[in-house]
Amino acid sequence: MKKPKLTKKYTLALETAQLHGIASGLNRESLYNALKHHFTWYPALKQWCSNDKYFREEWGILPAFQPADKEKAAEQGLYTLYELHKRAKTTNGGKPDAVIRWAGSIDRLFSLENTVDYLYKHPEHGTLPCYRYWDCIPEHLKTKTQIRKTDKKRRSKQQPKAVVDTEYEDGRYTRGGVYLLYDIRECLDKKPQTEAQKQAFQKMRETHTCPQCHRTAVSLSKNDLCSGCEQQAEQLRRAAIRKQQRRQAVCAWARKLIETGFIVLDTETTGLGSDARIVEICILDGQTGTPLINTLINPGMTIPSEASAIHNIYDKDVQDKPAFAEIQPQIENALTGKPCIIYNKAYDRPILREHGIDTTLYDFDCAMEAYARYYGDYSSYWNDFRWQSLTAAVCQCNLQISGETHRALGDCEATRALILYLAKQEPKEETTISTPKPIKQSIAV
Repeated sequence: MKKPKLTKKYTLALETAQLHGIASGLNRESLYNALKHHFTWYPALKQWCSNDKYFREEWGILPAFQPADKEKAAEQGLYTLYELHKRAKTTNGGKPDAVIRWAGSIDRLFSLENTVDYLYKHPEHGTLPCYRYWDCIPEHLKTKTQIRKTDKKRRSKQQPKAVVDTEYEDGRYTRGGVYLLYDIRECLDKKPQTEAQKQAFQKMRETHTCPQCHRTAVSLSKNDLCSGCEQQAEQLRRAAIRKQQRRQAVCAWARKLIETGFIVLDTETTGLGSDARIVEICILDGQTGTPLINTLINPGMTIPSEASAIHNIYDKDVQDKPAFAEIQPQIENALTGKPCIIYNKAYDRPILREHGIDTTLYDFDCAMEAYARYYGDYSSYWNDFRWQSLTAAVCQCNLQISGETHRALGDCEATRALILYLAKQEPKEETTISTPKPIKQSIAV
């Protein structure tokens, strides 16, 4: 059997069937019968299938435009419902005057002459035409702010002509709002200011200008600041008082240590984990600076190269040194009776406990936590003050340390010097924050 030839009429019928969801797998006769039933009368099918006609039962036969002819439709005053809303117009449920045929769908087109205003019910000004986009507003309609920037002014009791509602734009929610639009052609001309008015306005601007943020036409406080800057200054004043109180507490802590006596302890280890072993320990008398214990320790294991790169202690340096258990009685004796200050107590104290020392019997305190409160670098993420390394603390306080860093004796000497420095500091009382002096500025009128 010969395959039926696809005539132009049959090809258009297939396109019609696809657009309307009719099964196109039917044979030619069944397809035409289905289309006849769908369109109610057959002659309309030919007109619909032509390039410039469209048929739907409730609308009848309408002119049809291709997507490329959209500008031609606009020249004839035909717009989609979306474009009408931009121009504060609507169809009010009327039937379309034409369509644009897309691939698989259509857009209805309405004549601008047959549309009505897209109205907005304003609580004070009644029902007004509503524009949805700024670029569609006619040139003669302006908001209050736009009129104020011109040489015009609104009449008393001048009524608005329309509104612009930009709360939704392109189907997305924006932070817009509803603004009244006035006809600028009905506004009055502004009278030019006299010289006396200019001088008075200049004086008013200078009198009511905040010297800190330079905002104008604001009420100033007794400190000649606007409310926002006054609140900010008060927050800074309270923060300075809290910082002063923290520093005073840390300095008092350091002075008490010197009065009662204290010792400083530091260790060097094979690593940072819980299984690390001590390879060097130093205990320093805080008042005299005399080392009570300063010795290398054989950890009973190979020192990792990563740890040796930091403290420069190698296996050959500790092979003939005593084990920790041999000097443990001397360490416990040195810890007895005086507060023991450690820079980063959270690390060294557990290490001592792992080596068999009952740390609950002795008074340990952390110089790193105390200095963090003194330095005052607050972290909102940790909700606490950031810890400073011992090297950073020495540099920040401009201390001169002769000992070797990352060795037990050198770190003990640095910690002792830091405590002596804090004990000598006497933070000045700062209960007020000086307000900035007013800045004279020329304001063009």
